Amino acid sequence: MARVVMSEASTQACECKQAVAATILNRYYSEEFPNDISRVINGQYSTQNNGVPNEDCYAAVYSSIAFRDAFPHNLYYFRNDHYHGFATDYTRIDDLYFSTKGEAHYD
Repeated sequence: MARVVMSEASTQACECKQAVAATILNRYYSEEFPNDISRVINGQYSTQNNGVPNEDCYAAVYSSIAFRDAFPHNLYYFRNDHYHGFATDYTRIDDLYFSTKGEAHYD
């Protein structure tokens, strides 16, 4: 997970890194995605092998696990430059646009 955070959000603030980690956790806990972190990462994040994670990336992962309710549990998507057209706009954090499936909710 820290490798994905590094490759996707290395230059972003801590909150953005945490949100990237949250998308992975949310997919893991969702019935719509594989119930295996490795399969979620390998099937959905093409950048998982780019770069070596630093302490900030590991801290973002640990924080996302410890404070899972910091973001909606259906926050599954993010991208640069704009929101996904097939999902519900949630928020922009630094350079990344985060989207939920359906309305943003907390389980």
